[in-house]
Amino acid sequence: MTAYHSTGIGDIEVYTAVPGPAITVMRRTRPLGPVLRAQPVQRLLKRLVEATVTGPSAEQRAENVCHVWGRVSNEDGDSVTGRLRTPDPYETTRLTTVEAVSRLLDDSVSSGFQTPATAFGAGFATEFDEIERIDRD
Repeated sequence: MTAYHSTGIGDIEVYTAVPGPAITVMRRTRPLGPVLRAQPVQRLLKRLVEATVTGPSAEQRAENVCHVWGRVSNEDGDSVTGRLRTPDPYETTRLTTVEAVSRLLDDSVSSGFQTPATAFGAGFATEFDEIERIDRD
């Protein structure tokens, strides 16, 4: 959603890598969508998740990385591809959020609706030592 507001590109597709077992669960539960969206079921599922699901340990987060891939193409078929390697998503969120709040408190950002790219610049993510631009063609 923010990519459109940052770039003005109206036709954006987003994909994510998902472990095989998660895909199986999603496919098998798809017909249950209307039931799973019901508020009583949502409350029950939320309690179940809160009681049974934990996030990764500090050690797991320290070893985990995330790969981000993007490509933009114009009407002539010309395209540019970019790749990033980031720390664990929890760590990346921590790093970028602390910096964003720091900049907001410094009053260096215009008020009103902003995406990270419009508020802090298109290269915001690559300003962090822990985030590496792998290549760009």
